[in-house]
Amino acid sequence: MNYECKTIPGHEDYQVDTNGNVWSFKSGVKTAKKLSFRANGYLSVGLSTNGKFKNCLVHRLIMLTFCGESNLQVNHIDGDKTNNNLTNLEYCTASENIRHAIETGLNNNKGESHGRSKLTKKDVMEIKTELLNYVRGMSDDLARKYGVSYYTITSIKGGKRWAHIKIN
Repeated sequence: MNYECKTIPGHEDYQVDTNGNVWSFKSGVKTAKKLSFRANGYLSVGLSTNGKFKNCLVHRLIMLTFCGESNLQVNHIDGDKTNNNLTNLEYCTASENIRHAIETGLNNNKGESHGRSKLTKKDVMEIKTELLNYVRGMSDDLARKYGVSYYTITSIKGGKRWAHIKIN
């Protein structure tokens, strides 16, 4: 498969190719740079230019090099954060990027999938069942019982949180 390799703007000793590889020419010899995973799943690479070290996202370097600089976000069309092939990348607005993530099922931060959720689906079903027979002061009691805030319970009661969980 053919690929193109270009010098990264602002980093004249480095090149990226359309397959997502990064190359160094610092020693006068073309050497592949080791890519690292960031905690969020994106690939990054360390570049040293004019005595300054910078850790850069690979997908941003590829778009900068082949499509020009932009303040827009970079979308991975297939949803794979490690597929940095130029054909898989596009500039888009933040709202377009979020819409793409939702439409493709990449952004499933509801309920238990949300990183800060203290409640399980089972907990919420129990809470909603108890709230069917609501009496004054119950929200405070439920908040203590499940280790969440009063606001969380009233938000569940009002349908602002966990609205996707239905009880019969």
